[in-house]
Amino acid sequence: MNSIRVLACLALFVSFLSFSTSSTKISVLDDGGYSRVVRSVSDIAVNLSEILLPAGFKIDIAASQLQSARTMAFSPDNTVLFVGSYSYYLYALIDNNNDGEFESTLVLSNTLSKPTGLEVTSNGNYLVVATPSTIMIYNLTEVMIWINETNTSENNNNNSNRGFLNLNPKYLLTNPFPNPITVVKFSMGSQIHFLRAGSIINNDNDNLYLTFPSIVNTNFTIPSPYATILRLNITAVVLGIQNSTIPQVVAIGVRDSQGMDFSPLSGNLWFTDNGCEYLGESNPLEIHCNFPDNNNNPPDELNQMNFTQISQSQTLDYGFPLCVGDNVPDPTYPNYDTNCVKGKVSAYANLSAHEAPLGLVFYPEFPTTQKCSFPPMYYNTMFFTTHGSTFRQPIDGHTIQWGQTVMQNGVEVLDQLSVFAKGWLQTFPNGTQAFFGRPDSVIVNPNDGSLLIADDYFMGVWRICYTGNQQTETEE
Repeated sequence: MNSIRVLACLALFVSFLSFSTSSTKISVLDDGGYSRVVRSVSDIAVNLSEILLPAGFKIDIAASQLQSARTMAFSPDNTVLFVGSYSYYLYALIDNNNDGEFESTLVLSNTLSKPTGLEVTSNGNYLVVATPSTIMIYNLTEVMIWINETNTSENNNNNSNRGFLNLNPKYLLTNPFPNPITVVKFSMGSQIHFLRAGSIINNDNDNLYLTFPSIVNTNFTIPSPYATILRLNITAVVLGIQNSTIPQVVAIGVRDSQGMDFSPLSGNLWFTDNGCEYLGESNPLEIHCNFPDNNNNPPDELNQMNFTQISQSQTLDYGFPLCVGDNVPDPTYPNYDTNCVKGKVSAYANLSAHEAPLGLVFYPEFPTTQKCSFPPMYYNTMFFTTHGSTFRQPIDGHTIQWGQTVMQNGVEVLDQLSVFAKGWLQTFPNGTQAFFGRPDSVIVNPNDGSLLIADDYFMGVWRICYTGNQQTETEE
């Protein structure tokens, strides 16, 4: 572990010790090289006061003890929030009465390999779970029956509110979680860069869009289907239609997108993209990117894909690995500068170098009667997370960003982009930094209008609610 992480974790642990007043513990397990920290419930509550939000908003904990919580998707009746992870777990958070409160948690599986892609199809028929090399399609009716039977089973009567259901092993032997009805496998090849399953989103045509990150940090030769966005028709796959398991490539040159959503204004697909990793002066590893200032280059990106183009089966090129940001040539490949001039789609907005933009969602219009509904100014606007830099000095990210788009002459443009929530990352007077959360994916809870944020460092889900009461304004 490098010195920055050691200092950050020590500073954070000392701050926790000074606040601790409760014996109730939340265990945060070691994952991805981060130190094990045991935090009390009161510690988390105190640190929540450090998170800066616009006036009238508050944040609390919707769920905890979810190992490496990463991605989320609601069931059609909104009683179940499926949560994928960066470990081996697939969870179901149960909201029995659709009030926005999760009464219990079910572990659906603890044997999957990083199920970080997760979606419920728009027709409500299937739950789709993606790992780095496999797409598993479950019959959602079977899954919901199993969840309902398990959640109400007499084996689970002794579970406390919001607690894990401690299933009897004999019950699991006789009532196992349903198997997927279809599995689509991808050949992994040489895995130089740690591959994630990316994200999945669907539209009304029963097509799933999947991000497939690069398997290398940067390399002139990227084998297909890596560094792409793919389209797959799930119904055709389930029906076994010939060649339906071969996804259509709608975008190339997308290094590492972890979040995307369709705009309600234009139907265009907006997505985040992470630039070359291992940036910063504190990097103890080999730097694979060849920028003069690796601490601030290359930029991460916010991109937009014209839905008309992808509907017409056009394949768009977003530049990686030759071009970054506003079609700036990557100096790692000095002999290919001219390739950035033609045929590449420039980043719609450059973001800070490796603040790690991940999950993205558009906030829909909600009835004002919903207890957490955001004000109308947030309708049809985007929220995306920044997971936080790993080696950059100083550490950047650990925020929720808000973007407002408008239509101008039939074209959707980004009117403003600003920080909506921050404070998970703290900077101390002596210059050291520490964090107690890394926002990951985001989803809107249809039951109460709140914004839910999965966090694989905190190992849980945060909830941001609008109450109309004055709180701290976000500092820019």
